[in-house]
Amino acid sequence: MMPDRRSKTSRANLGDHIPAPLGPGQSQVLTIRLPASLAAELDAEAKRSGLTRSDIARWCIQHALPESRKVPPYKPW
Repeated sequence: MMPDRRSKTSRANLGDHIPAPLGPGQSQVLTIRLPASLAAELDAEAKRSGLTRSDIARWCIQHALPESRKVPPYKPW
């Protein structure tokens, strides 16, 4: 078997496109419920990109929160 000679892109070169890994004490695990179709899209994107679902979800949330602060609070009643 031949060794894999492909080079790997370092996280330093990717900038803000991929969040840095978080160590113990720097993170908190959250459980969310997603529609099955959205979970399938997330799995497909993780497979395509080689990232974890956690990396992708964290990136999306980190970029969505500043935008959500520009919208009035949701008040269902």
